[in-house]
Order: sequence, then structure tokens, then C-alpha cells
Amino acid sequence: MRFDPVARATPQRALRPELHQLETFLKVVETRSFTGAARLLGCSQPAVSQTIARLEEAFGGDLFVRGRGSRLELTPIGRSVEPYAIDVLATIDTQMRRAIETAQSRTGQLSIGFYLGITTGPLRNALRTFSAESPKVQLRMIEGLPGDLHRQLHEGSIDLMVAAFMPRQTAVGIDRMSLWEERLFVAMPVNHPFATRPSLGWTEVASLKLLMRTWQGENSIYHAVLSRIGGRKLDCEQHTVSREALLAMVGMGLGSAILFESAIVPHPDLVVRPIRGRHASATAEAFWSASDGNPLRHRLLGHLRAGHETPPVSPLFPAMPLAPDHD
Repeated sequence: MRFDPVARATPQRALRPELHQLETFLKVVETRSFTGAARLLGCSQPAVSQTIARLEEAFGGDLFVRGRGSRLELTPIGRSVEPYAIDVLATIDTQMRRAIETAQSRTGQLSIGFYLGITTGPLRNALRTFSAESPKVQLRMIEGLPGDLHRQLHEGSIDLMVAAFMPRQTAVGIDRMSLWEERLFVAMPVNHPFATRPSLGWTEVASLKLLMRTWQGENSIYHAVLSRIGGRKLDCEQHTVSREALLAMVGMGLGSAILFESAIVPHPDLVVRPIRGRHASATAEAFWSASDGNPLRHRLLGHLRAGHETPPVSPLFPAMPLAPDHD
């Protein structure tokens, strides 16, 4: 029967040897000498002897066979205690290393909700920089509409939300910060009459049949666009689809769609044109719980702040002055 040092100890004693006692025991096992263990530990030989004596008292028996001038050998109790000591110290070392890495934002998990593109732009750059600095951190990405992401943030399902078109009113306990201005573009079928124009004003945008994404009746995108067209009537269809599906519908000739600059991707059936004039951009913002002290979130937020200093510019479309729309 295998000896169990925990079961062998007397019930009246607290069966929790101190870590330094287990470390001393393993040094004695390594050197087979109290004097050798004392040399490795930088302490006196009597101190090692006293530590082993207390450990033997806890386990209820001798750990070593002692003989004058002879090499120490493990007793059956000592041979059973050895793997326990190794496992305990290895587990503590591993957990301490993980705790330090988490505290220093080098490991863990971060859930990020976003309603922007990650094809180009500051959000993509921040995520790439963060991942390079913290390769052991698992990023969980959730794409959604602003209202649904805000709900998940309030419920604690995500750690950070990066979005545009978010209404000014947010839940109590949610902090927000403006980041950068994201230019707005229109995606149209390649054969649309406006496809040959270098840019579109809001009057032209208002004349389009616009396709928009929705989820459970959310209208934040609709209201954001409606506020920009200056009281003009808006022809709009809302669909519960992904961004990719919406663009595919545009390519099929079912309508046009408004895109963020960071969401532009090449598509054989589409042309993309920038919107000109006032309100031709949307403010990208970060949202997080005011009570959340997650250092990973804090680090990523620092990279997003840096993106505020370098506004996104698509390589396909140079920056345009935000002049008034006279269309």
C-alpha cells in the first residue's frame, strides 16, 4: 500500500507544512546531506536539521535514515513525501507565474465588442499591437450593433466595446471615451448611375434605397443616418444579416449601404464612394464598465487612445475636407 503522508499525520495537527520546509526537504533529498542543503539554501546546518525535524513531526515519522558519516537515504515515509513536495511546489510556481503574467497584462482573456471595421484603421492597428505585446492573451471578438453590444457590456459579457453611432444615453456605470473620426462611404452596385461620381453628398445619399442591418428592432443606425440627411425622406430597408451578407445584397442590386472606412473590402460587384460635406464621419468611441479594473482592458485602451492621434486614412481614398454639402 502506498503511504499517504496526509492520512498518516495526527488529526490534531494542521496538515499544512510551510513552503520553506518542503523546499528544505527537497534540497536535502538532492544533496543527501544537511550540510549540503544548508550550503545551497544559504543557512546553517542546525537550521536545516530543525526544519526537517518539524516536518517529520508533521508527517509522523522519520523522513531520512540517519547514520554517522554516511549518506542520507529516504525512509518509506520520505519516499512518499517526495512526490507530494515536488507537486506542491511546482503547482505554486505555476500559479504564481500565471498571476504575475495576468497582473502585468501578459496573459488572460479579453472580450471585445465592436461595431466598426477591422480591415484597416486604428482598431485593427491597436489589436495587432496588443496581440504582439501580449501573445498569451486570448482575444474574444464579438461583432454586433451598438445597442446589443451595450447590453452585453452592461451584463458583463464583454470587457470593452468600440463602436460608432451609439446614442448619447448609456447605462449607469458605463464609461465612454471619444477616439477618432471614422469617414463614411457608400457601397453601390457597379452599374448604379452614381458609380461614376468621385463622391456623394447627403442629398444624393438620401435619394438611394439604403440597406441597413438591424437586430431585435434596433434602429440606432437608421436614426444616425436620418440625423445626417437634413430632414430629407429616407428610403430604407432593415435586415437581420451580417455585414458580409448586406454587401452581397448590395452587389445583387438590391440597394446601397453606408460603410465605415475601416470596413471597406474589395468586392467585384460593388463600387465604394466617400460621402462629402458636413457630418460625413462618425465618432468612434470606447465603452467599458466604470468598476472594471482589468489591466488587459486598460492596456488595449491605451493603444486605442494612440489611434486617436493618427486618424484613419484609406489607401484607396485620400482624406477630403469636410466642407458644407451644397447639393
